[in-house]
Amino acid sequence: MAFLPSVTTALPAARPRLGTERPRPAGLRQAASLPHHRRAWMSAASPLGTPPPPSPSPTPSTRVVPPARTPSDAPLQVRGPTTPAPDYTAIDAELRSRVLLPAFRGALMEELAPTPPPEPLPPGFDGAMALIAALSAKYNNRPRDLTAGSLRVLYSLFPGWLLVAFRRSFAVALPGVSARLNAGVTSLTSRWLMGPNTLNEGGTGVLVERCRYLEASGCVSTCVNGCKVPTETFLKEGLGVDLWMQPNYDTFECQFSFGVKPPPVVEDPAFDAPCMGQCAVAQARARTDAGRRCTNNDAAAMDRGKQGGLDGAVGGRE
Repeated sequence: MAFLPSVTTALPAARPRLGTERPRPAGLRQAASLPHHRRAWMSAASPLGTPPPPSPSPTPSTRVVPPARTPSDAPLQVRGPTTPAPDYTAIDAELRSRVLLPAFRGALMEELAPTPPPEPLPPGFDGAMALIAALSAKYNNRPRDLTAGSLRVLYSLFPGWLLVAFRRSFAVALPGVSARLNAGVTSLTSRWLMGPNTLNEGGTGVLVERCRYLEASGCVSTCVNGCKVPTETFLKEGLGVDLWMQPNYDTFECQFSFGVKPPPVVEDPAFDAPCMGQCAVAQARARTDAGRRCTNNDAAAMDRGKQGGLDGAVGGRE
């Protein structure tokens, strides 16, 4: 048996015993420790195994970045105010509401085509929310497509010449005036969609007291992918104005800060919010998936203002 030593020395090293782990590249170790939608952001932003470039640090005095959370098997919790929803009859009767709401519904139906709208389609605001739910179902598990579709809806509501004129006249030459103008217009024209609001932050901010859109949808993904990201992108690309929207999923308040650049996606708390118990999609997922995080919330994979998929999908911009 003298040949045994030579054979064993030629064999490759034995595999690690069960319970041990081979060392992995630093990028993969970092990605594995992140929640689902942040892993999607990392994989989309950089080659496999290579961590993305570090994001610029926010001003220390502005906000505290919450620690990364991981998926939990805790039961879903219904979130939001416990008091009944406000009566929006008076707001829906306003002339601007009777003009803007039908235009918004028409734009949603055009984006939904060729998928037929829900039947029977409720009138007014409830019908708009039914169309939004149908749009979310059309782009099921494709949050970037939902964001792109919502962005097309926004662009369809404004003539192209108006956007170009505003960028040239105000956004570049008078950024402070531009921020105040956008805050004022948003406050006056969005009550039918978001409910009562007040101007704050010296006239460059709008505080939505209890977002009607968020309460009606009951969905974090619809809020982020169907409202927050498209609106921030539209304001920056279409009007040349920075906007940071900060929804609060416990009070349903939402702070619009015009002229303020939103933080990097990995530091924005809106992208780290757990699903809400009243969300029908989250309820269905909870029956089959132990993870309770809103996995459709991976629109974070988009680099703001440089979303290749969105640029081609929207078009018509100068």
